[in-house]
Amino acid sequence: MGLMLFGLTYSYLALAHSEFLFQSIFLQALGLAMLAGYVVLARLFYFIAPLVGASISLILFMVGIAIAWVTRVQF
Repeated sequence: MGLMLFGLTYSYLALAHSEFLFQSIFLQALGLAMLAGYVVLARLFYFIAPLVGASISLILFMVGIAIAWVTRVQF
């Protein structure tokens, strides 16, 4: 349930308010910490399907943040 709420909230922010989301270091760090927490919880309690889903989400979230940071840099 928490992963679905996370996905819904951050998907809405990415689609409707992308500039706000990608400029806020707090929201990026919060999302990263939340996904990492879900991965740790799934790993500790041996939930395989949520572990795979949360791990893929964490990787894609980090890739998205990296792309946002690279494209934000002005030369």
